[in-house]
Amino acid sequence: MAVDSTEFRRVVGHFASGVVVVTSEDLATSEMHGVTVNAFASLSLDPPLILVCIAQASQSHDFLTTRPGFAMNVLARRQEPLGERFAGRAPLVGPAFDGVRYRRGDVGAPLLEGCVAWIECRRHVVYPGGDHSILVGDVVSASLGDDDDPLVFFTGSYTHLPWG
Repeated sequence: MAVDSTEFRRVVGHFASGVVVVTSEDLATSEMHGVTVNAFASLSLDPPLILVCIAQASQSHDFLTTRPGFAMNVLARRQEPLGERFAGRAPLVGPAFDGVRYRRGDVGAPLLEGCVAWIECRRHVVYPGGDHSILVGDVVSASLGDDDDPLVFFTGSYTHLPWG
């Protein structure tokens, strides 16, 4: 018996997750892309690997899954507008990175200022995963920011941890 996709989405929406913006840059053209995701996990400690699932329908899919490097920007609660912006739900006045404070990391990907944490990766492999692609990254750098109040996604809405 097949599971209805709407019911499946409602059920898995009850798993609280952090909110991450995956960013990358084409170093030859300086074109940058970013997309908000909540399907992200550590995969291995030795060697350090992460995985992130990128919707194939995302305008950034082909860009992010073919660049040699990318960054995971773990958003702080006060960065909800960035989560909306890179999810494509906020109105954009200009290109996605206009007015966004960032710095370039070790792999050349934009690191958004004010995040809880950053993980920089080199693309290891991309696997098919239904309507998503599973991007596995070799972690080359990981660091914590000054903000320890993460943005959380639960039942289709942004929320926060009770102590935040």
